[in-house]
Amino acid sequence: MNQTPRQSRRTRHSVTIDGGKLTTARIRAGLTQVQLADRAALSQTYISSLEIGDRDRLSPEAHARLCVALGVDDTHLRAEQPAT
Repeated sequence: MNQTPRQSRRTRHSVTIDGGKLTTARIRAGLTQVQLADRAALSQTYISSLEIGDRDRLSPEAHARLCVALGVDDTHLRAEQPAT
């Protein structure tokens, strides 16, 4: 029987964002990484990791908190999907 590999629950339900878009939105909002982290209930280290591209996936809940803290819609930070 041919089975497709199972994705982890974490991978299936994560949001992929573009670190450059996050940095731009944060600067436009006039926030430091520490201020954004406080507003989004995340750590400054996590924000930094997202911005520099060490991480690019986060939970839908964390993504929503970032969008609210930055005053952007839920598509603003998402990474572009490659054309198929």
